Amino acid sequence: MIDSNQKYYFIGIGGIGMSGLAGYLKQRGCPVAGYDLTPSSITEKLAQSGIPITYSSDVSDIPSGFIGPDVTVVYTPAVPKQHQQLNYFIQVGNNIIKRAALLGKLSQKMPMIAVAGTHGKTSTSSLITHLLLEAKIPLSAFVGGIISQYKTNFIDRGDDVVVVEADEFDRSFLYLFPTIGCITSMDADHLDIYKTHQELKNSFVQFSSQIKQQCIVNYGLEIQGTTYGFNQQADYYPMDIEQTPTGYKLNIHTPSKDYYGIEFHQIGKHNLSNLMCAIAAIDQLTCPMDKVMQSIKNFKGIERRMHVEMIDSVVFIDDYAHHPSELNAVYQSINHFYNSKKSCVIFQPHLYTRTRDFMDDFAKVLSKFDQVILLDIYPAREQAIKGIHSHALLDKIENAQKSLIAKKDIEQWIQSTDAEVILFLGAGDIGLEYQKVIKRLKHSI
Repeated sequence: MIDSNQKYYFIGIGGIGMSGLAGYLKQRGCPVAGYDLTPSSITEKLAQSGIPITYSSDVSDIPSGFIGPDVTVVYTPAVPKQHQQLNYFIQVGNNIIKRAALLGKLSQKMPMIAVAGTHGKTSTSSLITHLLLEAKIPLSAFVGGIISQYKTNFIDRGDDVVVVEADEFDRSFLYLFPTIGCITSMDADHLDIYKTHQELKNSFVQFSSQIKQQCIVNYGLEIQGTTYGFNQQADYYPMDIEQTPTGYKLNIHTPSKDYYGIEFHQIGKHNLSNLMCAIAAIDQLTCPMDKVMQSIKNFKGIERRMHVEMIDSVVFIDDYAHHPSELNAVYQSINHFYNSKKSCVIFQPHLYTRTRDFMDDFAKVLSKFDQVILLDIYPAREQAIKGIHSHALLDKIENAQKSLIAKKDIEQWIQSTDAEVILFLGAGDIGLEYQKVIKRLKHSI
């Protein structure tokens, strides 16, 4: 039961995960305020709902009424340790709680579907959310991206089930004890936290042990559970896959029934895998699966997840891919759908540690594209590491057509290239650059 008199102050309220929780609490009558570094469409929407937001980290700029012992302070590991407001609240003894711990607390009495994995969390949780909504299941959902047809990352349609992403960063997902848990992948990542790939795998094993009812696992992962994938030994798998101009037509095998003539308007084999995971999770509920299957064709995707636009016969793709495996999945998708077209990737590396840990892997996959344009590393929460920069990555890329440019020069470069498929990839602010470029190009037509 939520105490509507409890005040909450979110440090980093504009974050995709934080904003959903802030909106959820606000809609349930709790006084909510927050800080973020810069204004955005997300903070603007929160402000319109009546949540006061400051963009100054000074303690004196904390909104009125949110200083005192009755305020619970919510933060994420992405907040710098030296943040003035966070340190102030720690010093005066306020209740300080991580975002993941709050999510676990709020959802502990509701049936939960939690999607974990180093890749595929947002697409899979968004698919689950959409399909359950189409099946008229009252739910709340907190996902890590903006679902295109709902224009939000937060859905509040009831409490029969809650759909969440279970983030492995900083071991946040270990605060969750879901009814149904999904594990899409366990590739090496966040080695600044886990140190070794095996340590990361161990954390996923622990997460799987916290699942109350059913663990859904990508076939081939070394975790016990109901499986999905492309192998016909999996419990759930696609059959007779046909490529269409906008995605796929396929049949789907489940343990109880086969479904035929399914249309899925997303491109990429990785998205088909995410669809199988979503179907496997939903099939554990009491849910009209015929209706679910019919609703797959209505899914419009997630912003910054293989978002495709065509302008003057040039294909522009915007994607959040920031790990070598994700870049390779994007490459495989465009190589399959646009194999006769010349490709160029504009890539913004994300984090110094990730660039350091996977420098050779990044270089290997980037070398597959016809042209490679690098931007400077997006630091996010990190300080620079000596010798780790985009110049070093560029040197390792085995491609004659490669450059390092500033963000301000992207549009000028696009006007000079003969590439027919141009991709904007990365988890930093490159998505904003994509939006600027697309807007200007459309206005110039």
